[in-house]
Amino acid sequence: VGHEPDTHCDICLGDNEDEEASYGSFADYRAMWDNFQERFEMHNVTNVVWVMDYAGKKSSKTFVEQVIPLWPGDGRVQWLFFNLFQLGGPADTSAGNFSWQMRRTYRNFRRHSAPGHNFTALPWGLGAWSSTDHESLCDRITYVRTATREIASGKYNRLRANVYFDSKNGKVSDELRPTYQQYLNLQRYAVNDWSLPALRPCQAPENISHVSASGACL
Repeated sequence: VGHEPDTHCDICLGDNEDEEASYGSFADYRAMWDNFQERFEMHNVTNVVWVMDYAGKKSSKTFVEQVIPLWPGDGRVQWLFFNLFQLGGPADTSAGNFSWQMRRTYRNFRRHSAPGHNFTALPWGLGAWSSTDHESLCDRITYVRTATREIASGKYNRLRANVYFDSKNGKVSDELRPTYQQYLNLQRYAVNDWSLPALRPCQAPENISHVSASGACL
């Protein structure tokens, strides 16, 4: 069993296929899901929520070819989640621009919803998202602030949950913590009652060791 099945099925791997990364075919994944649910039902387990969590961030063509075939079936999933991560700077739209990532992923699930893979019949969530320590402090701050603003904008009204991936290379550093706190503050208010000030250019000094709430980049 692996996370983000749309990055680990046979056809999804492309030229990077290897034995450790591949977990099987679309049919294998759906059969595994059926087997898990049947075993839970066999033992009368009722305190479980079935969540499908995709990697997201795909072109429309790839979405149709790789995401839809993995769907376990309508009635077998209770929540739809997808993940978005910063893997580049803001100028790299697909890798480092949260607004672009969110817009494309959200649109794909909404546009391709249909009987048999009725995505819009379920609540949605941002399963995991984060900036990464591979990028500069300014780029990390920009990504988190942009994500906070987009989540609060009201444009994505199907979202009912979101989870920041505070682990591994997405871990919140001391320098990023004030910006992260703004994101946490968002969770305490209804979406329509919260907005962040307009973003301004990030100007972090070199070799910065600490950023206060009123310091650079915030």
